[in-house]
Amino acid sequence: MFIIREANKSDISQLRQLFECSDSDHRSHVSRTVVVSDEQLENNGFSNDNTNKWQFRTLVAQLNDNNSDYYRQHSLIGYVIYSNGYSMSRGKSILIEDLYVLDEYTNKLDTGASDGGGVGQAFLSAVAKHAVTSGITCMELSCFGWDDHLISLFKSLGIIDETIEMSYHRFGITGEPMKQLANSVIDNNGDNEKFKSTFTVQNATVEDRYAIRDLFKKFAEFNNRDPETVVSVEQIDRDGFGERQVFWTVILRHNTSRQIVGFALYYPTFTSFNGRGVCMEYLYVCPEFRGSGAGRALMASVVNESANNGQCNYFRWGCFMRFTDTVAFYKRIGAIDWTETKNVHNFVIYDNDLIQLSQL
Repeated sequence: MFIIREANKSDISQLRQLFECSDSDHRSHVSRTVVVSDEQLENNGFSNDNTNKWQFRTLVAQLNDNNSDYYRQHSLIGYVIYSNGYSMSRGKSILIEDLYVLDEYTNKLDTGASDGGGVGQAFLSAVAKHAVTSGITCMELSCFGWDDHLISLFKSLGIIDETIEMSYHRFGITGEPMKQLANSVIDNNGDNEKFKSTFTVQNATVEDRYAIRDLFKKFAEFNNRDPETVVSVEQIDRDGFGERQVFWTVILRHNTSRQIVGFALYYPTFTSFNGRGVCMEYLYVCPEFRGSGAGRALMASVVNESANNGQCNYFRWGCFMRFTDTVAFYKRIGAIDWTETKNVHNFVIYDNDLIQLSQL
């Protein structure tokens, strides 16, 4: 009754209609408005410009019943938007930002699993197949905690709710607070002359790849993980500085020792209702330099760099709630706990479970 296929430029009009349907369905739970234009969709979703950071991929579900009245007017009944993320232990990952199926087809095309064993499951399986064939071992998803259909589907497929099981929350900053944070990087943390004389915040270059890996190891140790499991220098070289760059890094350099003592790793994201954004996957400052304004300066630089490379509507990241000092710091700079205020949950699926999903 339906097929899953790659979206193309001719689908933009119907995709916009689906975005508006999704917005309408969610409005009773959370305030949001579709802000992406047809031009943004075309430039970021259907362009061959490899210099554009905000490239994403879209799959659509299309009715293949040519006798259907609905087919003639609205043959697309759902979509999934995804792009690359990054893990310092696994390398490239897949990040699903949006998955939506029209309500009237949520169960009618069901083939077994709740919500979506039909369309929803087919979407997830197709993205998982792309991940597995690309050598990717991790897929990350998000949804609202009130979306019982999606949560039921995720659980039936072995997808882990990190928010429930690990108290992992999503944080974000938008609008005027984000602009204020971005502007603070202009003079390196306001009037803090001591900070400016001690540190330099700058974009990493390929020559920094060994130091970046060393900091990856320190970050792993800080989180009680095996430091030897972090990605290799070769992977950092390819994914952080290669022709098909997946992540970007801002570093904190000590002016006296010239050592790199902190970093923020980030990558672009795109959603149907917020458009362009940026996700900070990791933020780390060596313990002896915490409390100096370094964390804020690194985050400010990420936002500033993203804004300089085109419109950026939101800045988001995640944090385990056990890091109470870090959570307090985020709230001091104006960040909102999206898990607390919008009921956003973070899900992940790894390794064999991802392979099994790709084979459905």
